[in-house]
Amino acid sequence: MNAYWPWAWVPIAVLTVLMVGRRWPAWKAGVVAYLSALLLARYPFRLPWTGILVAHGKAFFLWLDILIIITGAYFFFQVVREAGVFKVMASFLPRLTAYSEMQLLILGWAFTSFIQGTGGLGVPVAVVAPLLVGLGFDPMVAVVVSSVGHGWSVTFGSLGTPFRGLLAATGMEAADFALQAAWASAWLALTTGFVVLVLYRGWQAVRRLWLATLIMGTAMGLMLVFTVRVGLWPLGSMLSGMAGVVTGLVVAWWQRQGNGERMSRRDWRRLGLALSGYAVLVLAILGMLVWPPARAWLGQWVWQPHFPATLTGLGFEVPAGPGRALRPLRHPGLPLFVAAGFSFLFYRRFYDDGALRRIVRTTGKQVLRVSVAVFFIVSMALVMYHAGMTTVLAHTLASWSGPGYGVLAAWLGAFGGFLTGSNLNSNVLFGALQQQTAHALDLSVSVILAAQAAGGAVGSVMAPTKVLVGASTTGLYGREGVLIRRMALAIGFLVTMLSLWTVGMLLF
Repeated sequence: MNAYWPWAWVPIAVLTVLMVGRRWPAWKAGVVAYLSALLLARYPFRLPWTGILVAHGKAFFLWLDILIIITGAYFFFQVVREAGVFKVMASFLPRLTAYSEMQLLILGWAFTSFIQGTGGLGVPVAVVAPLLVGLGFDPMVAVVVSSVGHGWSVTFGSLGTPFRGLLAATGMEAADFALQAAWASAWLALTTGFVVLVLYRGWQAVRRLWLATLIMGTAMGLMLVFTVRVGLWPLGSMLSGMAGVVTGLVVAWWQRQGNGERMSRRDWRRLGLALSGYAVLVLAILGMLVWPPARAWLGQWVWQPHFPATLTGLGFEVPAGPGRALRPLRHPGLPLFVAAGFSFLFYRRFYDDGALRRIVRTTGKQVLRVSVAVFFIVSMALVMYHAGMTTVLAHTLASWSGPGYGVLAAWLGAFGGFLTGSNLNSNVLFGALQQQTAHALDLSVSVILAAQAAGGAVGSVMAPTKVLVGASTTGLYGREGVLIRRMALAIGFLVTMLSLWTVGMLLF
């Protein structure tokens, strides 16, 4: 089968050329790449039609699992955004510090990561970049910093949807490598803070705020590791981002930067009301997904089909087994809908008559666009796997790179994130490939998959589809190429630092 490796690269090459070279949207390029994978699986790799049906059946359940979370996350975000929560939170910052570097760290680094916890898909940049412009920052700086600043948090963002996709693609459990992925992301969190300062005002800013950056980065990284260690990884990015915001505000207050204006009780009540939606979300997740009695009762309803074995004409076999298990009452997306409903009631005084209609319309439009791209990329990945194409690629990479593959793992993940515009899609596309390559080279699978997850997270923020979101909200539409070039060096540095972490973990 290894002689077929040139054919196995074709679907990935098609996706790359169409998205990067021709600037096609992810859904359109995904359809063409999927069709090329289907054609190659059927003929050179001789996957029978029954095998193709099995691959699509598994893809459907994986897609449905992801779609529920995406819909819930974006719906909750629109409920919060329509109420003006982010503007309320940002309005308090200038009262604590007039120091622009500190404002940038709190908003462009920590606050974007907090938002990423429940609202990915380019949402952090769409929210924070205009706020930074309103505070007087250059639009180019606002988009670049808010994009790079939250990249480390994407893996466990959107209630852990990208990480959940990697679990589904590899068939592994969270306990197998979640902690390694958390440490990789924590390392990037700390590094990103210094990169943000350099992007803004060079090493002069680092010399002035290195201690504040170290404190904030350590708080976010340790909070992420702690959250993942206790099994609350869906809350990882949200809680670690909040730790960064709170720590940054405390440091700003302690340094006495700015005008020192005091906030009244009314101001604190407004801030508390603004945060109430996220408090409800945390309680809903703890009550429905973590509390043992509720978890056991809600988890008794399971929908998990069993799929037969598949065998290609070249002798590659995928054994029979269950597909993705769906527990409708214990699904991670359900607390999002519950929290969105209660939050809508809390915020009702801030809505106008057309708010609900806008929330539903915007959610549906965004989810439809993303779900199409996810479906075809997931289907492409599973067709490639059942045809043996992923195994061929894994053996090829193993023979080419040897033990030095640890350096390449993060770059492959970052390439997938940049290519597809999504850490989730990168994990689905390359997760099994990274897993099999690690097995072939006798490397730590958990470390390699952690590098895939973190690399895909960082690379995804530079994707043209996400950059377009930031550009369109700050008056930079048409200058996406300039923005990408401004981000490239910073992203390359972060992926290099991740590669060093990967090699270190494999050696020691």
